[in-house]
Amino acid sequence: MKFVLPVVALHLALAVYFGITLNIWADESCSLATTGGSLGYAVQQAVNFEWQPPGYFVVLWGWRQIHDSIVWARLLSTLCTALTVILFFFLSRRIADEKSIWPYLATIVIAFHPYTIFAAVELRLYAMGLLLSIIQFDLFYRGYMEDRKAWRWWYLIVAILSMYVNILLGLTLAAQNLVLWTNRRSIEARQHLVTLVVIGIAYVPMFLLQLRSLKVKDIPGDNLGLFESFSFVAGSLANNVCPLPRIDTTLALRAGLASMLAAACIWTIRLHWHQIASRQRVAWSYLAAVAFLLTLFLVATNLRANPRYTYPILVASVIAWGQLTDLFRRPSIVATVWIASLLLCLGTLVHTYRPLSKTGDWVRVTRFLESHEEANQPIVVFISEVDTILRNYYRGPNVLVPIPSPQRMDRYRYADFDISSEQTLQELLAPVLKQVDDCWLVTNEGAINNNPNHYHQEYLYAYLNKEFEIVESTEFVDSKVSRFQRK
Repeated sequence: MKFVLPVVALHLALAVYFGITLNIWADESCSLATTGGSLGYAVQQAVNFEWQPPGYFVVLWGWRQIHDSIVWARLLSTLCTALTVILFFFLSRRIADEKSIWPYLATIVIAFHPYTIFAAVELRLYAMGLLLSIIQFDLFYRGYMEDRKAWRWWYLIVAILSMYVNILLGLTLAAQNLVLWTNRRSIEARQHLVTLVVIGIAYVPMFLLQLRSLKVKDIPGDNLGLFESFSFVAGSLANNVCPLPRIDTTLALRAGLASMLAAACIWTIRLHWHQIASRQRVAWSYLAAVAFLLTLFLVATNLRANPRYTYPILVASVIAWGQLTDLFRRPSIVATVWIASLLLCLGTLVHTYRPLSKTGDWVRVTRFLESHEEANQPIVVFISEVDTILRNYYRGPNVLVPIPSPQRMDRYRYADFDISSEQTLQELLAPVLKQVDDCWLVTNEGAINNNPNHYHQEYLYAYLNKEFEIVESTEFVDSKVSRFQRK
C-alpha cells in the first residue's frame, strides 16, 4: 500500500481537478437528466432512452441523493477508477513473477492512462465498467485458474451485476471461458460454462426489455466489415500500451507503432518460447479472446468504432503487455519500455486536455453569453440537445429556444434533431423574435458537421437571414456563438 496510495492520490488529484474544470457534454447531460427524477424514472430512462441496463444509473441516482452537483456526480466515476488502480496493482503483483518490476510501473501507467483519466471525469458508465472488468478477471483467476471454489460464488454475483451495467462486460465473461478451453482446463471450462448459463438466465428479463427498446433505435452505425473491425480493435490494443492522440495527423504514426509492437511481441515470444509460464499464456489468451469477441460484436451489432467502447480490453492489454515484459531479463529494458509508455500517456493527456474543456466548451459559452448579452435577447440553440446541456450552466436573463423543438426524453433519435422545413421554424421562432432587435444563436458545430445532412441547418440560417444579420461570431471548442441584429 505504501507504493500504490501515493499513485492513487495523484490520480485522484488530477481527476478531481478535471472534474471541477471540464464542462459536461451531450452524453453527460443525458446522465444527469436520466438520474434527476425518481428511482423508477431512472430505471425506465436507462432502458428506453439510454438503451442501457439500469445498473450504473441506479447507482448514480443513489449517489446524487447525497448531493446534486455535477462535480459530486463525476466523483462516482473518479472513485471507480481509483479502485481500479488499487486492484490492478495487487492483481498484477499476484500473477507476475516475484521479482518483476512491471506491476509497479504498469500501475502508474494505468493511473495516468488517457482512457482511465477520461473515464474518471466522464459522467457515464465507463469507469464502473473498468472497475467491474478487473474485479471479474481477479475473481475468475482465483476461482477457476487457481481452483479456489469459494471465490466462484463472488464471481457469479459480480458477473450478473456486470451484465446489468453494460453488455460489453458479457464479452469479458465469454472470453474467460475461452481462456479455460485454450489452456486445456476442460473440467473448469465446463463448470464455467454452467455459470455462464446461469448468468444468461438472470439477464433474460433485461435482454427482452432491450430488444423492445431497440425497435425505435435510429442511431446510424459504421457498417464495419470484419477487416475494419479487426483493424480498429488491433489499433486500440496498441494504443492501450503506447497511447497517442487519436487524430488524423497521428494515423500513420499509430499504424506504424502498432505494426512495430506486433513484430516485437512475436519476436520476443519466439526468442523466449521455452521460458513462457502458464500465467503468461493465460494473460495473452484472455486478451486475444476479448479482442476477438469485441471484433465480432462490432460487426454483428453495426456499432460505431468508438474508442469509448474499448474499456473491456484496457486492463487485459496492460496485463498482457506486462507479462510479455516479464520475459526481458534486464530490469533496465523493462523500465525503459514502461517509462516510454508513461511518457506517451502524459503527452496524450497534455494534448487532450490542453483546452481544459470537453466538446462544446459549454462553460465558456455560458460565461461569454452572460457577460455580453442584454435582456430581451433570446438565445436560439441548435441542435436542441444543447438546450439540455446549457440549462446546467446558464443563469442569464434570456430565454433558451431549442431548435427544432425541446429534446425529447422519452426516446433518443437523431431524427428528432433534424429541421424538417423552414415552416417549422416560422411556427417556433416568429412569436419569440418578432419584437426583438437582437438575438443569439448557439450551435453545436461538431454534432452538426458529423451528421450527413447537417440536420438541415440551412433552413435555420435562411430563416434568420430574412430579417437579421450576423454582427459578431465567436468560436469555441466544437461550438459557436453568433449575435444577430435586425436589419
